[in-house]
Amino acid sequence: MDPFWIGIFGAILVLILIVLRFPIAIALAGIGTLGTISIFGVETALSYIPHELYSHISKFTFTAVPLF
Repeated sequence: MDPFWIGIFGAILVLILIVLRFPIAIALAGIGTLGTISIFGVETALSYIPHELYSHISKFTFTAVPLF
């Protein structure tokens, strides 16, 4: 399937889950994981997702968050 249509389907599914009062963080994480798996495959996605999570969380701008 084309990544464009996977993105459209994912956005619609996220909106449906939000309307059904599903937690937003879990809905976004789940749909994002499913979209990544459907585009890249299971093996690539399972190695890609933890790397991306760490690279976004370990940025210098987040060092001020614990101070609040």
